[in-house]
Amino acid sequence: GRVLEIGFGMAIAATKLESFPIEEHWIIECNDGVFARLENWAKSQPHKVVPLKGLWENVVPTLPDNHFDGILYDTYPLSEETWHTHQFDFIKGHAHRLLKSGGILTYCNLTSWGELLKNKYNNIDKMFEV
Repeated sequence: GRVLEIGFGMAIAATKLESFPIEEHWIIECNDGVFARLENWAKSQPHKVVPLKGLWENVVPTLPDNHFDGILYDTYPLSEETWHTHQFDFIKGHAHRLLKSGGILTYCNLTSWGELLKNKYNNIDKMFEV
């Protein structure tokens, strides 16, 4: 199917997504340097990659309704005030419109996890050990 990824970062999730039998992989990224890496990375992927430059708040309203089988929201908050809540504007305002019926939304907010668990763990690898 068609997947929308919001936030490219270090390409960890994007690379994993490309290992599955998807048809298209649309990726929104706002950081200039990271977007340049995304464009280069996209050339070597097994599936069609559609890089989209800009803040998700500006790009998402231009995307078609009922277009995606899955959405992965994994961005870095733009302010400390939104560390724990930045995903909710996307979820409330756009996810349902963008997803096909039966589509899947997932999100990651490691800023909140890190803040919540920083006194318990001093190492991110330890934090995610089973």
